[in-house]
Amino acid sequence: MTVTDSSAHSTCANTMVTVHSIRLGTLSVPQQHCFTMVAPLLGFEQETRFAIVEHEADSPFHWLQSLTNPALTFILTVPALFELEFAFTIPADAQGLLQAEQAQANDLWVYTLVTVPTDNPEGMTTNLMAPLVFNPHNQLGMQLVLDAAPKHYTTRVPLLPQADATATASKE
Repeated sequence: MTVTDSSAHSTCANTMVTVHSIRLGTLSVPQQHCFTMVAPLLGFEQETRFAIVEHEADSPFHWLQSLTNPALTFILTVPALFELEFAFTIPADAQGLLQAEQAQANDLWVYTLVTVPTDNPEGMTTNLMAPLVFNPHNQLGMQLVLDAAPKHYTTRVPLLPQADATATASKE
């Protein structure tokens, strides 16, 4: 199954879940945006329940908030929103873990983790080597480490063009 990150999702929630976050406060999130991780985030193996929270309307960012640890929040994005080409094949074993059939391939939500340096927010990067894939049909998700990714898929791909130009200039 090959997916691209251009998948969009809509909210059609009837049930809301209260989520507590140190960073975001107390929120109401559609239950359809709450997921069980069938393969954990690297370094956070004990955390298996997360909610995807919209940052702001029309923002390219979302929050990934732990449902069990109010202090654990990550920033997510869709690389295509920053004009980054990003496509990969989901291996059969990952499809099985996500219980994703071929017909659901275009329905999967794909995000990447964002790192924002405190001293240089314009230098934010995203991790194309380990995208997060979510199946909204059954609320299962996982972090997928891409073993055979193109060499330009790194863990720190600049999101903003000026950050990329600054990085190139500093190497010269």
